[in-house]
Amino acid sequence: MVLKFAAALALACGFWTSAAWADETSDDIKCLAVSLKLSASDDPDNQSAGMLSTMYWLGRLDGIVPRPDLEKQMQAGAFDMRPVDEKAEAVRCTAALQSRGETLTKLGQELDQRQNSN
Repeated sequence: MVLKFAAALALACGFWTSAAWADETSDDIKCLAVSLKLSASDDPDNQSAGMLSTMYWLGRLDGIVPRPDLEKQMQAGAFDMRPVDEKAEAVRCTAALQSRGETLTKLGQELDQRQNSN
C-alpha cells in the first residue's frame, strides 16, 4: 500500500514539474519571439536591446534538456501573438531581465568589494 502511494505521489510530482516546466518554456519562447521582433527594429537602441535579450532567452532555452524544438513551438503560437499580447509579454520579459540584471549587479559589487579588500 505504501509503495503504491509513493509511486502515485512520485508520478503526480512529475506531472506538476513537467507542467510548470512546460509553462516556463512557453513563456521563454514568447520572450524569444518578442526579442527577435525587437532586434528587427529600425531604432538602433531597440535593435541592440533586442539582440542582447535574444541571446539571453536563447541561452535559457538551449539549457533545457531535452532541448525544445524552437521552430515548431514558435510557429505554434509565439509568432501569432496579437499586438496587445506582445506588449504584455514584453513587460513580463523585461521584468525578468531586470531581475536577473539586478542579481548580476549585486554579484559584481560583491566581487569588486572582495578584490578591493585583499
